[in-house]
Amino acid sequence: MKRNSRGCTRRQTGAAISLGALLLLPAASAATDGFFTLGYGARSRAMAGAGLAIPQDAFTIASNPAGLTRLKTDEFSFGLNYFNPSRSYTAGMTEGTGGMMPGRVISDRPDFVCPEMAGSWRQSETSVVGFAVTANGGMNTSWPGSANGGYGTFGDGPAGVNLEQIFLSGTYAKELADGASVGASLIFVNQCFEARGLSNFAGFVQHGPPYNLTDNGRNNSQGIGFRVSAMEEIDEGLTAAVAFQPQIKMSRFNRYSDLFAEQGRFDIPSTVQAGVALELDEDSHLAVDFRHIGYSGVPAVGNPFSNLGNGLGADDGPGFGWRDMNVYKIGYQNRVDDEWTVRCGVSYGRQPIPSSEILFNILAPGVQEWHYALGATKRMGDDRELSFSLVYSPESSVTGINPMQTDQTLTVEMKQFELGLQYTRHF
Repeated sequence: MKRNSRGCTRRQTGAAISLGALLLLPAASAATDGFFTLGYGARSRAMAGAGLAIPQDAFTIASNPAGLTRLKTDEFSFGLNYFNPSRSYTAGMTEGTGGMMPGRVISDRPDFVCPEMAGSWRQSETSVVGFAVTANGGMNTSWPGSANGGYGTFGDGPAGVNLEQIFLSGTYAKELADGASVGASLIFVNQCFEARGLSNFAGFVQHGPPYNLTDNGRNNSQGIGFRVSAMEEIDEGLTAAVAFQPQIKMSRFNRYSDLFAEQGRFDIPSTVQAGVALELDEDSHLAVDFRHIGYSGVPAVGNPFSNLGNGLGADDGPGFGWRDMNVYKIGYQNRVDDEWTVRCGVSYGRQPIPSSEILFNILAPGVQEWHYALGATKRMGDDRELSFSLVYSPESSVTGINPMQTDQTLTVEMKQFELGLQYTRHF
């Protein structure tokens, strides 16, 4: 194979160029457990994110890095996801003057496209290295200026937030003498945030002007964390896997230090995952997964709105009031023949927003609970595969009392549709 002057193969050079290009793209939304992505790669999403103990491709890095040892060949995968979340809120009738104008408002910007990529290279019979570039589900709303009688949702024209999180994971995995596997990833995270239309909350900031609260453009934040996992065949045809990613400490959003608790810090919540996979026969598998997301451990996400009296931006200032999420996933796959493998899955997790936190969560209506998924992989020769996934999450909603006008109810609603495509090349 021809190499360039520095000894890299053309394949590696191409992957590096693609990686650099991908890192320049913003990470958009995808079907979500709160604001975490349902799964990584089209094959995982086709099983509603199940399959921790069935490594499908190099995207296993984003959930179970130990799974790289189960891949049979070196590979490179590139995915592209189209995501359509329908977000809305409804303000009820009120006799007071401090509430919102009654009616239903639909968020602008209903369409998103998000790329992702991953690769793996075997170093020896027992060790593999790889990388993955993936995104979290994201958090986005764009409420029009025509809302609330033409004043905007919060009385300051067009309102909303946009949170984008992209993860670059470098991974090493090793198969141990007893057949068990372990893996670890070093993770670099870049996130970008923007808020609009919130100036009427300036009176709640913990210190005087100038404020770093709203309409300050896009602001980036970085952090470094890690993910570890292990897997083992505990009985013939039965494999188990566990994975842990501790909370990732992020640098502050300085332009929004008066919005988020801890002067603009927005850390990545911790996750714990466990899964089992049962081989029903040589062509079909059933996977059952569990994921716990520690939203409450991040003050900007977990602190309740009732902390508003402490001041926006304070260490104990208000957040979105999200609870931790426990998510349960079941997936099935069947190799129909040498060319086709089909998949399906369902996922459920109680949404993280209590009814008492309704006002701030107009900005972040992460209310989805059920996800239904299906998909397939088509082999194209000996070294290429094309996979697709379809995910539908029916409408879910939360209703609560407007804390600024207690005789008014507010309801946030969302439903989601996603189509994913993934190209995989084996080497």
